Amino acid sequence: VIMVPSLEDTGYVLRIIEKINHMFEKEFVTGSHRFKLGASIGVSLYPDDDQDIDGLLTKADMAMYSAKLKGKNSFLFYRSIAG
Repeated sequence: VIMVPSLEDTGYVLRIIEKINHMFEKEFVTGSHRFKLGASIGVSLYPDDDQDIDGLLTKADMAMYSAKLKGKNSFLFYRSIAG
């Protein structure tokens, strides 16, 4: 969970998502094992998507699962799946 206080535009969220995906570009090596990880990211925004933390987390979770269906390293805003 990443919470951004006083968000003024969604462009900032997109930059955060880019940084997260960039972190996962490199393989992780532990001993003789190599791991390639990815991230599926769901985003919900206050107050547009909900008014409280539980609702925001639920909607971000719904968006994340929809992003997983899109494929690796994808993201969706809740508004995109809500129609």
